[in-house]
Amino acid sequence: QPGAPIPLPLWMDKPTTTTGDIPAGLEYLEGIDFVRIRQLVEPIQRTTSSHLVPNRYIVENAKWEQIYVTTEQPNSLLSIGKGNRRGYKFDMYDKFSRLAFRIERPEVEGCRSCSCCACCVSGPSGVRSIVESPVGTLAGVLLSSPSLLKSSILIRDGDGNPQLTVSSDGCCGTKFDKEAKFNVDHITRNEQRAAVITKRGITQIGTVDVFEIKFRPDVDVR
Repeated sequence: QPGAPIPLPLWMDKPTTTTGDIPAGLEYLEGIDFVRIRQLVEPIQRTTSSHLVPNRYIVENAKWEQIYVTTEQPNSLLSIGKGNRRGYKFDMYDKFSRLAFRIERPEVEGCRSCSCCACCVSGPSGVRSIVESPVGTLAGVLLSSPSLLKSSILIRDGDGNPQLTVSSDGCCGTKFDKEAKFNVDHITRNEQRAAVITKRGITQIGTVDVFEIKFRPDVDVR
């Protein structure tokens, strides 16, 4: 109703106990089996071009409790024009406005003549995104390896050891489909699939992506 107070967001409580090898800032993710990453649509985006407003996201658990909030940086018209080749930085903040961890990728070069090849759809091969937790300490590296038939990401830990692969069914699963699934598999262990990521395109202003990650509760995916 007009004039009614805006409800405060519901936040997930910080776990009281964690194992010793969890990097600071990531302890919220220990023991949960579902994560949702959802883009926030700001009121100004309903009256002006959404490309002029920085992309903001929230990370939630299965109870719709917020775990982290973040805003993509930098977000300029120049970077937007570079699509999947743009550089970015996501500073992830928790309930206490504490910078929990950071995901960052430098700007990369790619095909400038079209938007249909693998490098334009999924980003050029070998693109590195780094994860710092706490900020300043390398916790992991993501290496992309796109192709027209199958796109994949290799995830290494802070020591450079390969741990997980994330694979899709192809370029159409990353850009054109309203729903796509990505499989997360261990490299160094014999367990079955570690997690499944589902991407859904929600039509609001343009298309807003929602990612849902379902972990196997009996498998440690750290």
